[in-house]
Amino acid sequence: MRKITKTTVSLAAAGAIILGGAGFGITAANAATPTVHTVASSSSKIPAPVASVPEVKGGNTSVALDSGFTDALKALGLTPGVSGSAKLDGGAVSFPITAGSVTYWSPDGSYRPYVQGLLNHNGSGLTLAAGSTTVTLENFVVNPGSSKLYGDVLVNGEVAASNAYLFS
Repeated sequence: MRKITKTTVSLAAAGAIILGGAGFGITAANAATPTVHTVASSSSKIPAPVASVPEVKGGNTSVALDSGFTDALKALGLTPGVSGSAKLDGGAVSFPITAGSVTYWSPDGSYRPYVQGLLNHNGSGLTLAAGSTTVTLENFVVNPGSSKLYGDVLVNGEVAASNAYLFS
């Protein structure tokens, strides 16, 4: 069994704290975690959705890296990067949508959350590196109804947590 050093644990914790704190502002999602909001039977008083996309494939979710996030990374000596098919361009990271579904109700109505579903981003992620340690956050699942993002956490390529709540 591999020994996990204090630096590795600190780096993983710093990544989780930064991401959970205020690091990202989701600026665009082209379409839709463990907590899925579902549409109940027609006998309930749930209004008909405006639109439903049972199978979302393609497009990207773009995440803006705000200055608080990048300043915190710099202060901690962490270098951000991407894994898999993610792209880092300027102040934004893009993750391809690999699967999902989304249902949309009118935001003017009373039914909440008015956007429900899941958007999967398998095979891409974000890396945080310091020295010989790299923490990878990947295989994101976005739940637009709860505004939460889950994903896998790897430390130097070894799984530290699967389907972990990363941030909202």
